[in-house]
Amino acid sequence: MEKLGDAQADVLVIYAQGSAAGIATRSHAYARYLTDWDSGIYPSAIVLVPDAKPTVFVPNIFLEQFGRHYAPDLEVRFVKPNVFADEVARQVLANARAGGKIAYIGRAETPQPFWERVRATWHGHELVDFEAGVDCLRVVRSDAEIDTHREAARICDGLFDSAFRSARSGKPVFQIRADLQCQALHAGCDYASTWLTSRPAADYSRSLLAETRNVPQTGDQYLVGLMVLFEGCWGHGIRMANLGAPTRAQQQAYDAVSAMHQAMLEQMKPGVEIGTLQAAAKAIREQRYPQIDTFEFRYGHALGYAYDDPLPQGAMPFPQRYENEPSYRGEVRLERNQLFELHPNVFVPDLAGAALGDMALVTNDGYELLTRFPRELGVL
Repeated sequence: MEKLGDAQADVLVIYAQGSAAGIATRSHAYARYLTDWDSGIYPSAIVLVPDAKPTVFVPNIFLEQFGRHYAPDLEVRFVKPNVFADEVARQVLANARAGGKIAYIGRAETPQPFWERVRATWHGHELVDFEAGVDCLRVVRSDAEIDTHREAARICDGLFDSAFRSARSGKPVFQIRADLQCQALHAGCDYASTWLTSRPAADYSRSLLAETRNVPQTGDQYLVGLMVLFEGCWGHGIRMANLGAPTRAQQQAYDAVSAMHQAMLEQMKPGVEIGTLQAAAKAIREQRYPQIDTFEFRYGHALGYAYDDPLPQGAMPFPQRYENEPSYRGEVRLERNQLFELHPNVFVPDLAGAALGDMALVTNDGYELLTRFPRELGVL
C-alpha cells in the first residue's frame, strides 16, 4: 500500500476477471498478486484501503461461501448483478476523502455499463490508473513464485510427453488437445489451454474445433503449444516433431528456429537490453529466409501472474504493426529472477513452419530453462 500513498490515493479498486479467462485477461494477475483472489468464471471488484481487510464484491452467491471458507483474509460479499456497480461505488466513497483520488486497475476489462455507473457516483474525485504502480513490483519474481513456476513447467513437460505419445493414436487433433487439458487439470492447474498444429506445412497455432478435426498423418509437422496456470503462476512451452522423416524444408524450418532460440538464450544475462534478444533471433531469420514472405508471431514475452506479464509496449513486439502502439526506446534491461517465455518461430506458406518455446529464467550470470522436455526435432 506504500505505492498507493505515493500516488496520494485513498483507495484502490481492482476490476478483475477470474482465471477462467486464461490468456485473455491481465486483470486477474493484479487480483492474484495483491490479494491471492481468484473468482473462476466470474468477474469481481476488489476495494483495498490501507490498514483494512480487502473487500471483494462478487456477483455469485457461491463465491461468498467460498470466500468464507478459503479466503479468511478477505471480506467477500455477494451483490446482486443489477446493483453490483452501485454497491462497489458506495464502498469506495465511504473510504475516499471529498475530492480525493481513487486508484483503479482493470479499466480495459471493465464493462462499460459498470464503468459509467461508478464514474457517475465518483463525480468530483480524480481517478488514477494504478497499473503501472503495481507493474514495477512484479518485474522480478520471488523465490516462492519461481518454485511455483517450476511446478508449472514440470506439468508442461509431462504434457509434451503425452502429446507426442498420442500423435499416432488415431485420434483427431481436438481430442488430443482435450486429453492434454484434462491431464493439466488433474495435475491441479487452475486453467489449461493448448494449440496443436498437425499439417504437412505447419502454418499457424491451431486451437479451434473447426481447424483441429484432422487426424495426424505421416508426413505432418506436429507442433504443440501449452499454456497452463498453476496456483496463479503461468507455465508455457512449445515443442515440435515430425510424423516420419522430415523433408528438407521441414528440417530447415526447425534448424532456423533452433538457431534463433539459441541466439536469444546467448544474450540472456543481467544488464542486457531486452531488445537484444529479439534482434538476435530476427537476424538469423532474415539470414535463413531472405526475401521470403513468412508468417510469425512474437518471439517472446514476460511470464508471471499474467500470461503476458507487464513490459513496456514494443519491448518484445509482435511482427504485425498495431495501431497507436508506443515506440520502445530500449530502456529496459534484464534483471536476475525475471522470467520469460522465449518462443521464436517462422512459417513459410505452403512449405514448412516451426516454433520452439521455453520458460527462461534470468540468473546471476545467464539463464536457466525451467521447461526441460527435449528440444530436438522428434520423429514419431
